[in-house]
Amino acid sequence: MKRSARWQILGLAVLVGSCAPTTATTQKIPLPPQRLFQAGYSLLPPNEEGWEVSQRDRVLLALGKHGSNRNEIAIIWGALFKLQPFKSDDEFVRLVRDSREKDSDPRRFRVVKRDVTSYPGKGTTCAYSHEVLEDNPALTESGNRVDMIREMFGLTCAHTTNKQIGVTVNYSQRYYTGQRDPQLQHRATSVLTSVEFSAL
Repeated sequence: MKRSARWQILGLAVLVGSCAPTTATTQKIPLPPQRLFQAGYSLLPPNEEGWEVSQRDRVLLALGKHGSNRNEIAIIWGALFKLQPFKSDDEFVRLVRDSREKDSDPRRFRVVKRDVTSYPGKGTTCAYSHEVLEDNPALTESGNRVDMIREMFGLTCAHTTNKQIGVTVNYSQRYYTGQRDPQLQHRATSVLTSVEFSAL
């Protein structure tokens, strides 16, 4: 995450009165999973073994799961952030697209695909994004650098009660070329469609 985005999120944590510390150790998601409630939003984790909470406070949520191949990992990431003013769905989509472009370092990632479209059905203005990036080279847990693919599905919305606050939930997976999970989009969709809004 870039420093500017991190500071925006940290500032918003103070704004919504976050007082709980971020979890320092991982915590396994029990099965069947229960809905995870954050400040302003909630989601239902996948009903799969292996998911763990790696970071959590009232604003930020990060879940992770290692893949079957070494260095492959799936991540679910959610957060609140300060949202720039917008006047239409098209302008909101443009803001999300611009943000996605700024968050991917062109010296490291080559964009294979980046689609951002309006997403109806959540009772507020939302955008759905799908990105495929070549990570050249990705730093692995073993300390080696190898070429991998990072594919991400995201839902970004203006909060239903305060259009100055955005909610973003992303499902991403890093995998080796040719080793894409054929159920990846289905898994991501099940998480993104589970997103609900609540009091800030």
